[in-house]
Amino acid sequence: MKKFLLSLCLTIFILSLVCTVNAAQMYYTFEGTITVINDGAGIIADAGLELGSKVSYTFLIDVDMAGTYTKNDGTVYPAPIEDNFYTDYISGSILQEKDGGYYNAPDDTAEINYGLWRFSNTYVYGGSRNSNIFLQMWGAPFDEWEVGSTGSVSNTAWDSAGNYSQLDAQDLILTEISPVTYPPTAIPGSDRVVFDSVTFDGSGSSDTDGTIIFFEWLLQHREDPNNNRTVEGINPTISDLEPGFYDVVLTVTDNDGLTGTDTMLLAAAGSCDCVASTMHIQSIIAGIAPASKNWKYGQVTVTIFDDCGIPVSGAEVTGTFTGDFDETLTITTNNNGVAVITTSTQAKKPSYTFCMIDVTHSSLTYDSNDDVETCKSK
Repeated sequence: MKKFLLSLCLTIFILSLVCTVNAAQMYYTFEGTITVINDGAGIIADAGLELGSKVSYTFLIDVDMAGTYTKNDGTVYPAPIEDNFYTDYISGSILQEKDGGYYNAPDDTAEINYGLWRFSNTYVYGGSRNSNIFLQMWGAPFDEWEVGSTGSVSNTAWDSAGNYSQLDAQDLILTEISPVTYPPTAIPGSDRVVFDSVTFDGSGSSDTDGTIIFFEWLLQHREDPNNNRTVEGINPTISDLEPGFYDVVLTVTDNDGLTGTDTMLLAAAGSCDCVASTMHIQSIIAGIAPASKNWKYGQVTVTIFDDCGIPVSGAEVTGTFTGDFDETLTITTNNNGVAVITTSTQAKKPSYTFCMIDVTHSSLTYDSNDDVETCKSK
């Protein structure tokens, strides 16, 4: 019996891997040649196409996401057929509507974003009611798609008089499958007031499908470009800043070479022999951290500064998660005054609020009146 159960579990595990080969969001490019033409609106001739002309269509497809369609009035509806998934026509040879098209009433469809399964076949829809694509992969369930899989496509477009043009490509071939990549998100932190030095914190930046490999901070002095500065790293320190306002641009680059930028304002007062006595919460960034499969941890990044505008290391930060998490945790800040607090429990689509309770330090007193923020929701 134990051997049977072990074998059954192993079989289910292997099947689950097979069935999710193409589960991630991917781009699919199909190519073919026109085999049938019905050009009642003259749109195909206007496009310079004829029998034998090459056509191509690239779709973004996500089988883990439900399909939708959007009316001309902007209302979004779920796909009207069961066993559907999300599609989005990206580029290619789609016929364009002529003279504004025919289906322009508020209740007509402005965008089609769904596909569906029927037995061993897969169907992909795209475009709009005025210019639509119907792509069919015969005998090819989505999880069996590979470069070289074959199918057919019909592309129809309308003119303002209600005439339509339609082309078919019955020799369609799937020529490329590539992952969808997303640029990273740069988070430079809140606006700052300092004396003549600053330590930046880019740890709140993130990349949903990869890793950030490069951080660049550009400080642009508003009055004198000669005072501009550039520094690299996730937590760099710059000293000897000239007084004035700086527009700070953080640019992050991920492992796919994509970039993300964001800005903050830095006000430098100049050198000062300040002796700190209190500390406060400078910023709270609420996010998530990946766990197993589709589960996520709640994660917040808390930054503590003293009353001289300097990050505080060695401060014990205590806060509470509520919502999908119910935990009170204490973490000590690092040399950059940052404490990253992560829940021990997980949720699939976390929704939570994190609120600070207390901050303690061996030589500084916590002054909550100086807090920039005390709670943050995700």
